[in-house]
Amino acid sequence: VFTFNLVFTSTDIFYDRKKHPDLMQTVALYQEMMQLLRAMYHSRDSTEHVMALGLMDRIFYGPDPIDRLPKLLGRWAPGTYTREYLCDLVELCHTTISLLETNSTHCLEVEDAD
Repeated sequence: VFTFNLVFTSTDIFYDRKKHPDLMQTVALYQEMMQLLRAMYHSRDSTEHVMALGLMDRIFYGPDPIDRLPKLLGRWAPGTYTREYLCDLVELCHTTISLLETNSTHCLEVEDAD
């Protein structure tokens, strides 16, 4: 959770200070971290899966979700960022939506089984 918090805080700081190259690098890291979270969620190792669920709960489902994707999408402006940054945002969207959809489907299957 600490690493995600650090990355999320960095996105806000770099945006506020108009440090676009640093923001782009941070978003690339965020995207890789989300891919790792998705891999942990799909892991056969139950410990990794439980850790992924805990992180997802803190990032997306807690009383104060800390996910920065909506802010990043809202702040995107043509001509300000590179294509690479836009690709990272698109991949981040895909990874996040895929992870949340998979978890939602799993939760509905478990609920139907009960």
